[in-house]
Amino acid sequence: MNSDIIGWIKLHRKLSEKSFYRKDSEKVHLWIHLLFCANRKEREEQLGGKPITCKPGQFTTGRKQLAMETGISESKIERILTYFEKIEQQIEQQKTSVNRLISICNWEEYQTSEQQIEQQVNNDRTTGEQQVNTLQEYKEVKKKKKENNIIPPTLEMVSNYCKERTNKIDPAYFINWNEARGWMIGKYKMKDWQAAIRTWEQRDKNNNPSGNKIKLAV
Repeated sequence: MNSDIIGWIKLHRKLSEKSFYRKDSEKVHLWIHLLFCANRKEREEQLGGKPITCKPGQFTTGRKQLAMETGISESKIERILTYFEKIEQQIEQQKTSVNRLISICNWEEYQTSEQQIEQQVNNDRTTGEQQVNTLQEYKEVKKKKKENNIIPPTLEMVSNYCKERTNKIDPAYFINWNEARGWMIGKYKMKDWQAAIRTWEQRDKNNNPSGNKIKLAV
């Protein structure tokens, strides 16, 4: 059997309707084996000592080789192959003194669709993996951009927020103080200026009983 053949084949339920299905298990065995052996894509092989290109559904073999691979006698192999060719018209044979070319009839009708599905699955898997990688990269870039490129609030935004919270923080001082430090908190970019204002409020609770405008160095 072709050692390069991998994957699976499509086995149609019509096989169970064949007259030999219940009467001769060796015919069933050999038929499935032929499907296993058939090439799924074009492949260079030898027929009668000369190179040929086998198309999907074709392969080269011999009676002795099939007997070794299936355990069916050589004489029975020959009879079954003739039966498949002449009676069931499931195969075509081109014989030489060295080996033979077997072609599975209607291969494309019963097998190509399955191969196309498999190929589509592989394509979708590759595309999906690329999309996941791209999405992950996008998220990482977006996260870094968000961390490193915070948009500082305007004076109006800070003023409105301080009024909303009825605190005594000087909005202009808050902006000037943070701009001078590049809107950094230690080694990291400020992520939430509103949270920073609330922190100023908390720190000043016990340090500014007079209620004056806060100009707190933090």
